[in-house]
Amino acid sequence: MKKDLIVICVPLFNEADNVLNVINDIDDFIENTTFAKIYEFNVIFYNDGSTDNTSEIIQKNSSHKLISSPTNKGLGHAIDCLFFEAKKLNPKGVIKLDGDNQMDVYEIDNFLNHEKNKKI
Repeated sequence: MKKDLIVICVPLFNEADNVLNVINDIDDFIENTTFAKIYEFNVIFYNDGSTDNTSEIIQKNSSHKLISSPTNKGLGHAIDCLFFEAKKLNPKGVIKLDGDNQMDVYEIDNFLNHEKNKKI
């Protein structure tokens, strides 16, 4: 049985100090969530013209997709690009996380639990 796809989108700008924690937290979530039985998870990072080594950290520590812009075009543009890429994958859902690691990735479980229990 094919699992439904959930795409996790993460916009980044000069997040070299945080991005490794973000990668590790996402990978830990994907490995340990009970929803892995129901959903496949795909992660897309968008580096919005960072002038630090954000891209290099992702490339060295992650196999997730990375899209990079040579110049900073702003958060709105980054989110548009991420959602455009996610839509190509025909996901069941798209979730945006912040690149500064302020959002608890395990809140995704709460969202998916709500969706599972929603009466349509």
